[in-house]
Amino acid sequence: MRIVYDLRYARDHFVGIATHAHELLHALLDQPGNESYSVLWDPRHAYHSGDLASLRHHPRVQWIETKIPPLSIAAAWTLGRLVRRCEADIYFSPYYLVPRGAGCPSVVTLHDVRPLARPHEFPWRS
Repeated sequence: MRIVYDLRYARDHFVGIATHAHELLHALLDQPGNESYSVLWDPRHAYHSGDLASLRHHPRVQWIETKIPPLSIAAAWTLGRLVRRCEADIYFSPYYLVPRGAGCPSVVTLHDVRPLARPHEFPWRS
């Protein structure tokens, strides 16, 4: 199974989300299995809290550097095309933005329930 793992949110701007994303990927790679991970990374953003080298060189990781902005709603279609090119079985994000037209199921992380409790503040979340 090929999993596209969106590590673009592991950056200093997202302290808690970055820690979650980084540590979860380490934990997944520590598990036995034959899953492979296409890890998306944006080299333009600083991340000083974790060891990326061990992830980048892990035998089950294909490291993909991309400059698709992680917070751009408009970039959701560009991200969807990239996920399709990776021939992903599933897309995982430690954030709640979903790629459009990815051609596979998406799993996203909701770190708080504000979008559920106050949906009128998030009209784009459909």
